[in-house]
Amino acid sequence: MTNIDLKKSWDNISLKYQNSVDISTEDVHYGPCGLGENYYNLIGEVSNKRILELGCGGGQNSIFLASRGANVTGVDFSKNQIAYAKKLAEANNLKIDFVASRVERIDEIFNREFDVILSSFLIEYISDIFDFFKKMNSVLSKNGNLILCDLHPFSSAGQITKDKVNTFFDTIDYFNQRKIEFNWKFENESKNIKFYRYHRTLETYINTLLKAGFELKGFFEPEIEFNKDSQSQPYRDNSILENKIFWMKMPYSFIIKAQKNEL
Repeated sequence: MTNIDLKKSWDNISLKYQNSVDISTEDVHYGPCGLGENYYNLIGEVSNKRILELGCGGGQNSIFLASRGANVTGVDFSKNQIAYAKKLAEANNLKIDFVASRVERIDEIFNREFDVILSSFLIEYISDIFDFFKKMNSVLSKNGNLILCDLHPFSSAGQITKDKVNTFFDTIDYFNQRKIEFNWKFENESKNIKFYRYHRTLETYINTLLKAGFELKGFFEPEIEFNKDSQSQPYRDNSILENKIFWMKMPYSFIIKAQKNEL
């Protein structure tokens, strides 16, 4: 395995990534080309709730929540993503506390509790998820909720590339929980940016959450909405829509709602 700095990788692709996808500030997204919070209602009424978004990226989810009256804090380890989020919040006349920091330090940087933690497509980059879940539990208020979504293990078990979708099934190794290195390349560009993610089974995710002091409240496997217009898809990624036959048969993401278990 090579030494890959994820922070630097995300700093390198931040602006290109934001320009390559269409992420709405009118809904919380739970994965590309699927339905969002307006459909699932996992967070519910947000007015005056203290919400922490971990891995906030360009801040679109945080902006939606703040526009509905939530007190929002967004954390991301990429300074360029945070810079983008701050500009977007300013353009929307919203005050949001955006923090550039490693998300694993939340128990150190916050001396306050949150009613909700939202984590969208972050957990696949975290090496020690038990420790991370415990830290999230520690900064949640009594009966606080965690809304977690990420790449589905059926998808993370193999190598997905835009131009070699048909070879995906040759690379699947579901039960081999491991660190996977991959290259992120944008169309019409020769340079590859190196990344890594951790593949884990659904069993590992759910049982680790329970062990860390959470109670499972809901589990969802969103379908890609090919026939919906862009208004119903808060995160639209045309590279996924182009592979319709493949993603009609495979779950791309999963969503977990869990509540802090008061022992």
